[in-house]
Amino acid sequence: MYAALGSALAERASDMESAVRLCAVVALSKLVSSEDPNDLEQSITEIVLNSLCLDPAASVYHFPLTKVCSLKFNKQFSEVRRAALLHIPLTPLTLPTILSRGRDVDPVVRKLLYSSVLLNKLKHPKHLTITQREQVVKDGLGDRQESVRAAAGKVVEAWFNVIVSDSGEDASIVDGVVRFLQIFDVVGPGEGVGADALLSVFARRKDVLDDILFDGVFSITLNEGGFLTGFGWRQTHSGVG
Repeated sequence: MYAALGSALAERASDMESAVRLCAVVALSKLVSSEDPNDLEQSITEIVLNSLCLDPAASVYHFPLTKVCSLKFNKQFSEVRRAALLHIPLTPLTLPTILSRGRDVDPVVRKLLYSSVLLNKLKHPKHLTITQREQVVKDGLGDRQESVRAAAGKVVEAWFNVIVSDSGEDASIVDGVVRFLQIFDVVGPGEGVGADALLSVFARRKDVLDDILFDGVFSITLNEGGFLTGFGWRQTHSGVG
């Protein structure tokens, strides 16, 4: 019964009608966590991930090129990608493909990645690798759409709040900021990303910026702390904040 259901839904995932594909993808997403890879020729996870990225490419061949290139047709495809993004479980296997939607052609898909998936489903930034965290920040805060940048800013703020909470009640705000910077490679290629993330936090949390004194009264030996001191001095003396 399970295999028959999965097989039928897999077939409908490449249906000519986008509404049918959308429903099939939503249903298949609910089966991802309980699937047996031996039940189908192609795993359910692979089918949903293909829909998330391509919706799937095979269905394009049912249509003339002029229709494939039309805005209405692309909008129909993006609706299926949106459904896949919102319903597929967040697992180590699905994460890379999910995060790749930060570069989707549809700004709504890119915004949903931040506002619905990363903000609501990702419990801790350390569930991502350093490279993934930096890519999330770089793609989101650097997006050309303001709505996507705003959604990414909320994710970065949520990460900051989680890290500060992990620091304990006795930790100072400076301790929290240093720990936050430690989730990025700020002494390597990720320095620019760390600076952007911290600026985003300062923009959304004026209280954090007000509580930090960049006057040399504290001594931090960590590399991230040294980055923090220099970064704060540059921003303070350039009139930012």
